[in-house]
Amino acid sequence: MNSPRLFSVLLVDDSRFVRSRLRRLLEESDTKCIVMEARTVAEAEKALQSLSPDVVVLDLSLPDGTGFGLLPRIKQAVPQCVVILLTNHEGPAIRKRAMSLGADYYFRKSNEFELVVLVMQRAAESRGS
Repeated sequence: MNSPRLFSVLLVDDSRFVRSRLRRLLEESDTKCIVMEARTVAEAEKALQSLSPDVVVLDLSLPDGTGFGLLPRIKQAVPQCVVILLTNHEGPAIRKRAMSLGADYYFRKSNEFELVVLVMQRAAESRGS
């Protein structure tokens, strides 16, 4: 009998601090999951090949590209994946573009970290992890 696949999360942000903080908050929430990290678009694309994440937390500004460019590729590779944009960029036009490219959620780094973790917890619970 096959064991159920663990809930998986890919954190894509060039800031080690942001990735570490999200990982820590997720661990503190007792959500059982596999967490992979990527600092660049290239690292994220490689991670997508080895992991079909249930959730991707994605920044818009990356050293070798943008979250806008990566977002459609994530949705193409893993259509059922929940994509959470977590960024310092604000404004209705940016939010509208992110959502039109397939983002499921759009949060600000300045004050919505806890909402990201809440969404990840709910996604894990809905998957039965």
